[in-house]
Amino acid sequence: MYDVILTIVITATVQGCFGYQDLFPYRIPTPREPVINSNTVCGNVPGLTIRQSLVCARDPHAVASAIQGMQLAIHECKRQFKNNRWNCSSLETKNKIPHTSSFLRTGYKETAFSYAIASAGVTHQVALACSLGKIDACPCQRPKKSHLTASERRNGCSHDINFGLQFSTQFLDSRETAHDFMATARLHNNRAGRLTVAGRMRRQCKCFGKSGSCDQKICWDETPDFRMVGKILKKKYDEAVVVGPLNRLNTVRDNSLRLVHEKPSYAAGDLLFFETSPDYCRADPSINILGTSGRYCNATGGRKQQDSCVNLCCGRGYRTYTETRTEKCNCRFHWCCFINCDNCTYTEDIAICN
Repeated sequence: MYDVILTIVITATVQGCFGYQDLFPYRIPTPREPVINSNTVCGNVPGLTIRQSLVCARDPHAVASAIQGMQLAIHECKRQFKNNRWNCSSLETKNKIPHTSSFLRTGYKETAFSYAIASAGVTHQVALACSLGKIDACPCQRPKKSHLTASERRNGCSHDINFGLQFSTQFLDSRETAHDFMATARLHNNRAGRLTVAGRMRRQCKCFGKSGSCDQKICWDETPDFRMVGKILKKKYDEAVVVGPLNRLNTVRDNSLRLVHEKPSYAAGDLLFFETSPDYCRADPSINILGTSGRYCNATGGRKQQDSCVNLCCGRGYRTYTETRTEKCNCRFHWCCFINCDNCTYTEDIAICN
């Protein structure tokens, strides 16, 4: 019923690629846990900076979780922007690290969202891996009540959000080596993503006692559902703040890290951008924009609907036909490094942009 798909390149028995365009292009026969060490992770993920490689050598389990977090972020990004001209395809890279995409060298609103949700994904998945006892630096803090069963003690593991925040900061912020307003804005967006996860931690409790009573209970903290994180960050994207260098009108170069902005002030959780976005209608390979040619669109939608053919096709027109297709759906991420998905089959009349 399920396909089990590998999210990073590791030494495992790979059955081969399949043609369907999916986030995770490798499948393995059983959901067995792969070997995770510095050789299988660090050596097979091109695009890591020198600092990230050093972090990976120290803690490959955390880096494996971080890479899975970035893929989780892209998956959610596609959900949030599925009806937009820009639909997150710019973030897909062969090495599974969206930061190596040329698109992330821009300063658009969409770039700000990309940095934030990638940072949120890393924070989320690393904190989750801690709760599973997969990372030596933050072993699961199990309840100390000796009379509880092993299963009950496992249920009491909190998601270590502090370690998730710390690791996300160390792993992602280290990519920014410049000291200019653009790097400052990107670091701010990284932090905004982390804060979104940390600010929505949930307290869960489980009761134990005779006849269903709650004489005893065990509680733990969980990270929020990542769909909620994506929805919150999408709202922040809609309200993003444009910023620029302090010396924007000066002729003398000023390396100040302060920013000017159109709002009287902006909060730590706001998303910041510094370039006007293109219309995303046509492909621009230089910054990994695919354009909207070949995109599905809503032939009956009006101008006010983002997914309408009027908006998505940018005046180029569209063609319609009936299609039966099978897609991955209802995907569930598991540490590490698997995602279980259902196969959903659809037969429908579709429209595709010229």
